Amino acid sequence: MYLPGPETTAQQSLFLIDRNGTAEALKLPPGTDAYPRVSPDGTRLALQTSEANETFISIYDMSGASSVRRLTFGGRNRFPIWSSDSRRVAFQSDRDGDLAIFWQPADGGSAERLTKAESGVSHVPESWSPTGDFFLFSTAKGIEMSLWTYSMRDRNIAPFDDVRSMVFPTDAVFSPDARWVAYQVGERAVGEGVPYVQPFPPNGAKYEIARRGGRPVWSRDGKELFFIPAPGQFAVVTVKTQPTFTFSSPMAVHRGFGISDPADQRTVDTTPDGRIIGLGPSNLGSGGSPALGEIQVVLNWFQEVKARVPTTK
Repeated sequence: MYLPGPETTAQQSLFLIDRNGTAEALKLPPGTDAYPRVSPDGTRLALQTSEANETFISIYDMSGASSVRRLTFGGRNRFPIWSSDSRRVAFQSDRDGDLAIFWQPADGGSAERLTKAESGVSHVPESWSPTGDFFLFSTAKGIEMSLWTYSMRDRNIAPFDDVRSMVFPTDAVFSPDARWVAYQVGERAVGEGVPYVQPFPPNGAKYEIARRGGRPVWSRDGKELFFIPAPGQFAVVTVKTQPTFTFSSPMAVHRGFGISDPADQRTVDTTPDGRIIGLGPSNLGSGGSPALGEIQVVLNWFQEVKARVPTTK
């Protein structure tokens, strides 16, 4: 049994997918982009782009009126997130030798260091609070990940509760009202993480959204939380925060984006108009509409092999 497909999936395209599964390809050339993040005002997209031996952050106008623009220069720059006012992009960079977090005006300008990573430790920005005064970032040392907060008021860092994950990133994200944080926790030899929600700041409450599933992302109105329960699947729960935090049972959602490694950062994002933006192989379908191939079953292949492959005595 096999599934027909391209020889390589290195060339990726970005698609906007609505809840009916209708997909629209963005006006971007196929490439090796990753980790799309839509600005809070919905007008621009930040991407991690790899070309030759370089990895940098790119900015794309969602209207398609202008071509994609390179933002960062110097070192390997990865994992972009937007500031709450859509004016700056934070990212991981090794430009000074350590894997620390920098930020830079989205319209261009000099990058400024925000964190200093110890030897053997990696800092990854994950989500900016809509209030603008905090962002979440994870630290990775070996296979252990932990979740931290960075205060823009005093530039201090502090652990977010005692969130720790093995192998999988925490993939934390603030809710649109800045009162909740969704994240995943993983374990060794488990196919997917487990999604949780906690209040911000933490008060001891903790909600397990599903028994299995990771890489959570909020809808822009804060009423839904999407996550990936298993390979090839996508799910959503509806959320209410008043008078208490409650959520529905998971419901399946059409998945138009492609492969999403659970041991890597989230590869999808949401837009203000309710669509999902994600990456998929460039030949997913005509007109940018992702199409799943049919599984091919070959019978009596032993006889075909004998006919095609000469035997020697």
